[in-house]
Amino acid sequence: MLALSVNLSAQDSNKNRVLIPAKINGKCGIINETGKWIIQPEYDDVTDFSDIGQTIVKQNDKYGIINKSGKIIIKPKYETVFHFSENGLACIKRKGKWGYINMAGKMAIKAKYDEAEYYFQNNGLACVCRKGKYGCINKHGKTIIKPKYDDLFSFSEAGLARIELNGKCGIIDTTGKVIVEPIYDYINQFEENGLARATLNSKTYYIDKNGKIFNFTSVGKFENDLAVVESDNKYGIIDTTYQFVIPPQFDYSRNFAENNLAAVAINGKWGYIDKAGNTVIKPQFEYALNFSKNGMAIVKLNGKHGYIDKKGKMLAEASFDEVYDFDEKGLAKIRQDNKFGFIDTSGKMLTEAIFDKAGNFEENGWAMVTINGKTGCIDRTGKFAIEPKFEDVTIHKNAIFAKQNGKWGIIDKNSNFTTEPQFDQIDSYSDKNIVFVETDNKWGIVDSTGRVLVKPMFAKHGIFKENGLAEVRLNGKSGCIDRTGEFVIEPKFEDVTIHKNVIFAKQNGKWGIIDMDSNFIAEPQFDNVIYVSHDDFIYY
Repeated sequence: MLALSVNLSAQDSNKNRVLIPAKINGKCGIINETGKWIIQPEYDDVTDFSDIGQTIVKQNDKYGIINKSGKIIIKPKYETVFHFSENGLACIKRKGKWGYINMAGKMAIKAKYDEAEYYFQNNGLACVCRKGKYGCINKHGKTIIKPKYDDLFSFSEAGLARIELNGKCGIIDTTGKVIVEPIYDYINQFEENGLARATLNSKTYYIDKNGKIFNFTSVGKFENDLAVVESDNKYGIIDTTYQFVIPPQFDYSRNFAENNLAAVAINGKWGYIDKAGNTVIKPQFEYALNFSKNGMAIVKLNGKHGYIDKKGKMLAEASFDEVYDFDEKGLAKIRQDNKFGFIDTSGKMLTEAIFDKAGNFEENGWAMVTINGKTGCIDRTGKFAIEPKFEDVTIHKNAIFAKQNGKWGIIDKNSNFTTEPQFDQIDSYSDKNIVFVETDNKWGIVDSTGRVLVKPMFAKHGIFKENGLAEVRLNGKSGCIDRTGEFVIEPKFEDVTIHKNVIFAKQNGKWGIIDMDSNFIAEPQFDNVIYVSHDDFIYY
């Protein structure tokens, strides 16, 4: 069954207003951005609005649906209600049975099912269960697939669904025609390659959408209309008609790379073949990956790793314990004797393997490296951009943070501290131009150039919202700052939260709405706002 989901806010199409659930004196309704009740608080629970501008409400333990003006679409009289499907029907539960109603509130499909799919599928069908058996109906309630299966799953985009009957699995189409008889112990859903994996008596098969059975054990994704398959413990290549273009003969095979070569293994050695199945690079390697865009492939020979070109020529002697892919600018990280270095595509060592740790080159052209327990950065020429003399280094935009004596500070490109080490941690989820930093459980702000905008003073901080404000807490009170660190909302409220461009503030245990001058435009009166529903039958 499908879980119901709704948007967290809905714009009033007529008045372009944000409509928000709110609770007062234990009752729920809907308010606008000024705190005016658009739907009076007379319900036990409400959701936010769906895409078509309707909300589910609960009243006296019954559920219904109303629109943005408060007009009752479905009276609260059902045990459960879900939002309308695109065909204009909503799934409901009444007296323990499931059915569907239309937008006029009339019963469109009688509530007589033990189970029913919450939403109609794109093919116009909904799965239902009656007397323990599953089938499908259309929007008129007509039985399209007779309820006779022990289980029936949702249809795929190809219009096929898995069925279970007497402990066995099969496949049907949207007319109920059996495509694959229920004789298998298990059948997966159809994959991107157009096949479904099935098992019978511990043996694996694959089935196409016409029910044709293939003696494949595994099938990879199609790339350039070719896919790797395993059959009888050997690997080969098939086309989109599932016919072999290269018969299964290898111990293992990868798919073809952009240079039309594929790495294959035979008799424990790896080599490369072309699309005709001809050997281009003879099997000689203990391990081999496909060629990357730069025309290089990673191989293992005599226990060591290296790179070859498409003719099989070794870029440099296979002498590394581990190698990594080349980046877009032709540099790769290597490991040798538990030390890291970098190599270019000509086989020249950019740096020898001297680093205890090494990262990848970032957008600014630097890679973080550690040597003798100290961290710095190198550039793409292999020279130190930041001398390795710090405990750690991290970069956020143009701000370079360095750690010394357990504290973070900010350094310039000459490795000199412009802000002395004082921060205990840096918030990894910071704004694109703002970094939150923490000292002694207090948070401050640094901009993208490394300039301290606000010294650590906040007990808590939020993220910057669409209106450019972030919630902060100071001396037990909440307010909001902008990206310069200036207070826009003074910290004088019990709590503050921002929903879209509406700023809610809590005072004396109640929520109200304030403007940018911290004045209440809706007096504190609400028990809760935005997320008011805690009911099991109202889904978010």
